[in-house]
Order: sequence, then C-alpha cells, then structure tokens
Amino acid sequence: MQKSKIHLVSLLIFIILCQPVFSQYIPYCEKGKWGFADIDGKIIIPCIYDAVDFYSDDNLAKAKKTEKIGYINREGVTVIPFQYDQCTRIYEVYHGQHSVGIKNNPDIHLNKDFDFQDIPNNRFIVTKNKKIGVMRLMDGKPKVLIPLTYSRIQFDPSNKTFHCDYNGSTVYFSANGKKLTEQEVNNIEKIQYSGVIMGEMESPKIIKSKGKMGVILKNTSRMQVAFDTLVPAIYDDIITEKYDNNYAPGNDVFGVRIGRKWGIAGSKNIVLLPVDFDEINFDLSKDSRHWAAYQRIFVVKKNNRWGIIGKKNDSSIDLNVLLPFEFDKINKMYYSYLVVEKENRSQVFNMETYNLISGKSYSSIKPYEYESVNDFQIFEVTNKLEQTVYVGKNGVEFFTD
Repeated sequence: MQKSKIHLVSLLIFIILCQPVFSQYIPYCEKGKWGFADIDGKIIIPCIYDAVDFYSDDNLAKAKKTEKIGYINREGVTVIPFQYDQCTRIYEVYHGQHSVGIKNNPDIHLNKDFDFQDIPNNRFIVTKNKKIGVMRLMDGKPKVLIPLTYSRIQFDPSNKTFHCDYNGSTVYFSANGKKLTEQEVNNIEKIQYSGVIMGEMESPKIIKSKGKMGVILKNTSRMQVAFDTLVPAIYDDIITEKYDNNYAPGNDVFGVRIGRKWGIAGSKNIVLLPVDFDEINFDLSKDSRHWAAYQRIFVVKKNNRWGIIGKKNDSSIDLNVLLPFEFDKINKMYYSYLVVEKENRSQVFNMETYNLISGKSYSSIKPYEYESVNDFQIFEVTNKLEQTVYVGKNGVEFFTD
C-alpha cells in the first residue's frame, strides 16, 4: 500500500514536470521591425515584422508583414497566412486577471462582452478586398468557416452566432459555420450576466465646531443612534475619501491641514504623517498599501518638490525618505507602480521595492493595456523613432533604436 502511494506521488510529480511552462514573450522592436523577446531581453522570434501583438492563451500572436495581417505561433511559424487586410480573433484572451474577454474592435463591429469558454477553438474574422468572412483553425491549419462575401459581420456572444450583412439582408451562422434561420437564432437560449448588490452603510462626515473641522461616523449598531469621533475638530481643512454605498470602516485615512501645512491622520486621531508638508497627494497616499500600516507610503511635496516617505519595514519607528524630494510630478501607474516626472522626463517607481526600476528616463510612459504578461508588468514608452515600445518591471528595454 505504501509503495503504491509512493508510485502515485512520483507519477504526479513527473506529470507536473512534463507540463509546458508558459514563458513570457514580449514584443521587441529592433530598428523599426518587430519580433519577440523573453523577459531578460533575449530575442526569441526574429524582428522581421512590421508590427506584432501579444501572444494570447491560444499561443498565437497577430503580426503584420508586407502590409498584410496574419498570425504566428510561439515558434514563429505562420498559421494564418499574411494575406488579409484585417484579421481578428473572436476570443481575445490575454494573461492577466483583468484581461479575459472579447476585445472590442469597432472596425469589425464586435460586441464587447465576456466569454470564458471555447478558447482553443478560436475563430477569426478576416477582411480581404473589402469583403468579410470567418476562418477557424482545425488541427493547426486555417479553414474557411464563413465565405469572404459579406460587407459586415457581427458576433453575438450571448447566443454565439454570427450576423452577416449582404446586399441589405442578414444571414445567420452558428459558431461552427452552420447557416441558421432567424427563427432558429431567436430560439437559442441567451447567456445571462448578473451582478451582486451589496448592502449600504453610512460613511464618515466632516463637521465644523468653533471654526475648526473634524470627522464623525454615525453608528447605528447599538440600541440607539450614536456618533463616533474619528478626528477631533482641531484642523483648518480635511480631505476624506470619496465613499461609495459600500463603505466599511477600519482603514480610514484623512488629509488634514493646520495653517499652510498638511499631514495625514487615521481614525481615532492616529497621526500617520506629521502636519509638516506643503502639499499631499491624498489619493496616492491613502491608496498605497493601506491594508498594512508599515508598508504605507506618503506622496508629499516639500520645498516645491515631490517625494515619497514611509516605513521600510514593520520594525521601523521613524519615517524614511523612499524617493528624494526632487520631482515635478508623481502619478499612479498600476497598483504597485508610480510614474515620477522631472524636467519632462519620466521614470517608474516600484512601491514594493522602494526603487526606480532603472536609471533610464523617457519622454512618455503609460500603462500597457492589460498591465502584465503572465504577472510580468510592462510599461509603454516612446522611443527615438516615436514608436510605442515596451519596458519591463526589471528595467529591461524591449527595443533597439
């Protein structure tokens, strides 16, 4: 019996080790041509394309070559030939928790909705000579599902049907390419989407007393209505969060001002940041890791320059300067990243490591649409050729000017 267990465990380990490991491929630009590199910047797919898109969960990437669109696999082999004016898969599914669903593309009239099924059986709406059709990959080879004869095709994800316009009339097809009547389409049971409605709780309110401001919370959890004082009325001005109807107490922070100086207070008048700064970015300061007080950072201005202070670890008592007070602007990028700007040049600050990701600065930095590729964060920057290219969270530049 014991030997059987050992053999079973060994078999499971062998199976796990034999599973393909997804490695991040990042689009790489080399002197105007595109390919793909790993996260360390090593080129994996040669830079021979006019443009490329990221790999999806079907392990295919859209690419452009000689002014035509096609798709390549992870070995760089062409699976959808480069002969279409447009070619877009129906199920656009990318790695990243906020990126699964059908990607909206107004040029081909796709509905934007969510569908988590049928990813391996991708369909592609293709355009050639102003005619539109649908293709499908079967055993890695392209097959025409709907002929390229239509002027407009719309995919309806609620019943998984194609609505194809031709000479003023509409023809219907199933996801497998079977022609349907309008009655058959109407009889298909539609997928319903629903949300969850949360309860409501009254949020904190700013009060005034003798010309000073404080914060109270209406408390109805006892037998009678009472008010908890969160911040005493001793300040000249107070900034609170923008609460919604789902307020839950516990991690409240408030920007507070005395005279011309600002600081931050927590509930029950806990001083999180001394009232000693010219200005605070309250949204970033209250948003940054507020679930762990020792990891909270404060984005503040002193002597007309922005910087960041906070505690480096849970054993710290004093606040430390995490980013020097020498920047013109500091803005949010992703949850753990900020964009810092000085003299019209931008860099990325990692709020987890308390460091800039590299010594390089750029004329522009913005978030990549899906934030990450398999949890590897990347950022869009502008190179010398005025192209949008990529920089990784490790500071690697995925381009060569």
